[in-house]
Amino acid sequence: MKKKFLLTAILTSALLLTACGQKNNSTSQSSSTTEKTTSSSKSSSTEEKTTESSSKENTGFLTYSDGSKITVNGKDFKLTNSNGMTITYNDDKKSYAIHEANGSTITKNGDGSYAIVLASGDNIAFKSNGTYVVTTATGSIKTGNGADELNKYLSEKGLSTISDYDKKISDILEFIKKNK
Repeated sequence: MKKKFLLTAILTSALLLTACGQKNNSTSQSSSTTEKTTSSSKSSSTEEKTTESSSKENTGFLTYSDGSKITVNGKDFKLTNSNGMTITYNDDKKSYAIHEANGSTITKNGDGSYAIVLASGDNIAFKSNGTYVVTTATGSIKTGNGADELNKYLSEKGLSTISDYDKKISDILEFIKKNK
């Protein structure tokens, strides 16, 4: 009986991997046929902008003089900073993930919940209903309720707040909108 179950699990896994592989192949084949045009301009501020855009897809690339690169695909984007930080935003889900150079990861889900894993080993879970749990690397646990209370806690620790992260995403979206 165990062998039959194991064989079934292996066959199911193989079928799923094959299906995923075929989907990825068709995606890469269809995305390789885009036509690209390139234009450059200098804005009135100190930021330099280089834009590549596609006539078949709503994609483009923005580059700042500090080396940060933003890849835009429709309303989604991925920012890669010269110091190693990456930010990925998904407009359909209204979600994002920030991977900081120090190893910290901040994730916001479409339901308004956050998961923060700090380089120090501390973990913060904020649910969309406003409750949160902070688990430190030493094992202590703090619970609370409300984004304002969590932001205050983060500020007291010298960390960026969830409001800071949301503002960062909002600022990038505004820049893309103005410069696309």
